[in-house]
Amino acid sequence: MIDNGETHVFATAPVGECDGLAVDAEGGVWVALGTGSAAARFTPDGRLDTQIDLPDGFVSSVAFDGSTLLITTAGRLLSHPVGITGTPVPATPIPLP
Repeated sequence: MIDNGETHVFATAPVGECDGLAVDAEGGVWVALGTGSAAARFTPDGRLDTQIDLPDGFVSSVAFDGSTLLITTAGRLLSHPVGITGTPVPATPIPLP
C-alpha cells in the first residue's frame, strides 16, 4: 500500500512468496504463493483469511470466473469454487498501429 508517498506492508505470505493477484467483490485479495504451492486470501485489512494448499509445486497466478478461483501452476490450470465473485477487470483497448 502507498500512503502519502510511503509504502506499507499490506500482508506477508504465509508460505512461499506472493506472485499473481486477484481481488474479490468483498475487497479480499487473493494471491498465488509461488514456491509455497498454495493460494491465499487476505481480508481488506491484510489478515490471512484462507489458504488453499495445492500439490502442483509452483503456483504462479490466480483469476476469477464468477465465484470460481482459477489457479495456474507450473503444469496445470486448476479451478476451485470459493463462493465469492471476483471483481470485474475492465477491458483495456489495444491501440492498433
